[in-house]
Amino acid sequence: MNGVERTTPVTDETMAALGVELARMRNWQLWLLDMTPNEQWPDLSTGMPEHFAATLIEHLKWLEQLEADDALVLSGPIDLDTGLGPGLSIIRASTREEVEAMSASEPFARAGYRTNAIRSWTVNEGSLNVRVRLMANKIVV
Repeated sequence: MNGVERTTPVTDETMAALGVELARMRNWQLWLLDMTPNEQWPDLSTGMPEHFAATLIEHLKWLEQLEADDALVLSGPIDLDTGLGPGLSIIRASTREEVEAMSASEPFARAGYRTNAIRSWTVNEGSLNVRVRLMANKIVV
C-alpha cells in the first residue's frame, strides 16, 4: 500500500478528496426485484400447464403496466438458456414500500410459483448508450 499502514487514521486531505468524489456520484436510486422459482414451479419440459400459461400472460401484462406507469427500467429472464424460471426487474420507485406492493402484485408470486426478493440499488458509476432505430424496430445498446 505504498508504505502507508492500514491502521493509519485518515487525513483531513484524504477526507476532503473523498467528499469531492462522492459528491460527483449520481446516486440514482433503483430497486432490483429478483424473482426466483420455488417448488411450485412446474417442470416445463413436459409441457406448459394451462394455469401456468394464463399466469404467464398476466405476468407479461403486469410488466406492460409497470412500463406504462414509468416504473419499469429493464426486465427479463435470467439464464434463459437453461430454461424458463428466474427473472430480474429493475424498478424505479421512491420507497421500498412501493416496490413491495409491486412485488406482491406480481402474478407468478401471487400464484405461488415464485418467491420475490427486493434489493435496493444505488447506481453511481458506469455509462449507458442506447440508439433506437424506429423504422427497423431495433434498439442497439
